[in-house]
Amino acid sequence: MSPFSNSNSVATRGFHDDPIKDQTHDSLRRAPFADRVAQLIRSNHRADSSVVYGLEGPWGSGKSSAISLIRQSMGKDETWKIAEYTPWATSGPEALFEEFFAALTEAAPRITKNEGSRRRLLQYVELARSLGKLVPGGGAAEGAADLANQTLRKSWKALFTEISSELRNLGSPILVIVDDIDRLQAAELLDLLKVIRLLGRFPGIDFLLAYDEETVVDTLSHGRWGVDGIDRARAFMEKIVQYPLSLPPLLRAQIVKMLEAGISEILGPGRTERSLTNARVVSPLTKAMPAELLTPRAIRRYLAQVEQQFDSHAEGEIDDVDLILATFLRIQFPDLFDDLETWKQELTRRESLTISFNSQEQKTNWEPLLSKASPSRRRNAEEVLKALFPAVGGGKLARYDVGRFAHPDYFDRYLAQAIPAGDMPDSIVVEALGDAAKGDASLLRSLLFAQDSDLVASALGKIRDRYPDVAYYGDRYKELGSPCTRELLASGLSLLDELPDQIESWTNELSQCTYWLASLLRILLVEDPTQDLSAQINKCQNIERRAHLLSLAMAEMENLSDPTKTAIRELMVRETEGIVELLFADLREGEQSPGDLAYSFLFGLVTEFGDLSKLQDGVQKGLDAGTFTEEDIAARFVSFSYLMGSVRKTPWAASFSAKLFTQITGIPAEASDLSEKGDWGDTNWSLRKEFARKHILRKTEGIR
Repeated sequence: MSPFSNSNSVATRGFHDDPIKDQTHDSLRRAPFADRVAQLIRSNHRADSSVVYGLEGPWGSGKSSAISLIRQSMGKDETWKIAEYTPWATSGPEALFEEFFAALTEAAPRITKNEGSRRRLLQYVELARSLGKLVPGGGAAEGAADLANQTLRKSWKALFTEISSELRNLGSPILVIVDDIDRLQAAELLDLLKVIRLLGRFPGIDFLLAYDEETVVDTLSHGRWGVDGIDRARAFMEKIVQYPLSLPPLLRAQIVKMLEAGISEILGPGRTERSLTNARVVSPLTKAMPAELLTPRAIRRYLAQVEQQFDSHAEGEIDDVDLILATFLRIQFPDLFDDLETWKQELTRRESLTISFNSQEQKTNWEPLLSKASPSRRRNAEEVLKALFPAVGGGKLARYDVGRFAHPDYFDRYLAQAIPAGDMPDSIVVEALGDAAKGDASLLRSLLFAQDSDLVASALGKIRDRYPDVAYYGDRYKELGSPCTRELLASGLSLLDELPDQIESWTNELSQCTYWLASLLRILLVEDPTQDLSAQINKCQNIERRAHLLSLAMAEMENLSDPTKTAIRELMVRETEGIVELLFADLREGEQSPGDLAYSFLFGLVTEFGDLSKLQDGVQKGLDAGTFTEEDIAARFVSFSYLMGSVRKTPWAASFSAKLFTQITGIPAEASDLSEKGDWGDTNWSLRKEFARKHILRKTEGIR
């Protein structure tokens, strides 16, 4: 039988809070405890007295299931009869008395063939109506006897003797079970306990009360009838209950086992193997969760929420471990969870793919966030937060950790419990990459040229993160299942020509796509440095964009193998031949050139990787022949700076690459110390020449 086929297990097909019926469903192995309780009740029973037992345990600890097991164990002795008394379904002493006798009459047909005795017992239901009215609201329960003597036709003693006689005539011991008395309000609870105090004197009838002691004591201490204060409330209960019995608490190992079993059933074999062996989940699963989920009900409630969360997210759209931990955080620490959104920037801090700064980052003070958890539980909350968000532990999220709660592109999914608007589903990205890796770039094209700019940015971000830099992360891309083929590189480069260049943004579509293709190129040449990828590179017709991609591929290659470095360098050397031709063609156009090339960048690539002497000779021949002028060349070493993120499309500063200009032309020049700010509303050739002229030096005349 499956351990999840009953309510005392951690059934994950919905949350059902029904108690178990018998020992066949006893996954918590409480049957021995139930047998001991049953044996205590049987051995302690006397025909001329009554005993009240108290089964104590927190809400959700399985008291009702334990009662079912006790009933089953009591049933092994056929002389014992069980009466269910449900006081929380009634109100007031009168109804409580009536309910008590009604419970006895329910048991009567099964315990005697003496119809006369049963008929007389039924008549006491009517007497109970009058008796209930005699239980005083402001005095001790014993005072009801004196009041009864004054009101009933028979004295209380005579009535008690008559009822006791009838109960003896039934011929069987009776156990009256009263479950969930901690559901009652203070006045109702006091009424019940006073009634039990009276009824508990009937011989041959024992009571088993089930309750959470802390709740009952707290309820009684707020009563209006003289049971004020915790100590007096406890003393009051001690007077009612002769045998308090504590339900065995769940051991840490039991809780962990139930959680592992429940999560495994939700995930299935493959995902369980990946998730529950993850180092991030081990500490929360074995420490924080057992410290918080102390009862079967709490565990079942949590697992039901986990199941619902996994039903809300398609596989591959989130991180399984993070969803397990995030669900726990949301249920156990709702105030803290609700505050996460305001901490997104700090929580989603991650490593940079391209630029590293030496500046020290200010350490985040997490105390305001952790203060959302009570002091006694803060350690548990912090433990889960550290497992979810590396920044809380002083680290950063790795670029390849796609799907994580701590990833800025996925953070909102865990809060919204769905894929929010503007967020591209990973399944579509994976499909597009898979198709393009086989040569079909149609879906990839639709992602990169979608009308919704947020979706385009989301898609490109997810694509980049699936190809972490092989120089730093090794073969992590394989863990992500990212396809890496020559066809994919060709597909991406064929689209590179068409992407718009938003020079005022570092994170525009062209830049993001170029970074991705540079990473893919490096991966391919790591896998096989001998392959020639020139045909794939040339799928992009824009020489400048190809050059930018190759320059990114050549950045920080220390951790790459020598054959891979050589292969990338050879591609760049070959590319500089076309760059030289492009630059001379542009110079020949003079002021008719659109002037939209990154001249200093391209001249610099030729200087570093190409045939510098060929470039220098060509420049000198052009000057000598009057094909272009010194100022035509100098104007192309003027670079403009744009304010990132600004809606203004014009540059805010200009600079002159004097050293590079001199290296290529042999003409002395000086550079600006800093980019020179000014009103650069236009970038025409006349303004460029005027700016460059200030930096060119004549050997005899000084600054021109």
